[in-house]
Amino acid sequence: MPVSQVGTPVYSERVKEKMDEALTSREAEFVLVEACGKAGLNPAGAELIRLGENAMYRIAGESVVVRIARGMDVLADAQKEIRVAS
Repeated sequence: MPVSQVGTPVYSERVKEKMDEALTSREAEFVLVEACGKAGLNPAGAELIRLGENAMYRIAGESVVVRIARGMDVLADAQKEIRVAS
């Protein structure tokens, strides 16, 4: 996906409340569903491909990877990673 087509970040109050804690797969899944709803994507069948500092999901049937971070303070890093990967 070209960088020009990278979507707008979706901020979740759920993530804001948990910024100082480790990101769990359960919390990441809640945020995934919320983010997909806001972005017009279907989270059904999403594959968790990474869970660490961030969670990353591959969206089934789309050329989309969703990255879930614990807070907006890492937005610049996420945008840089997307540019490098594109």
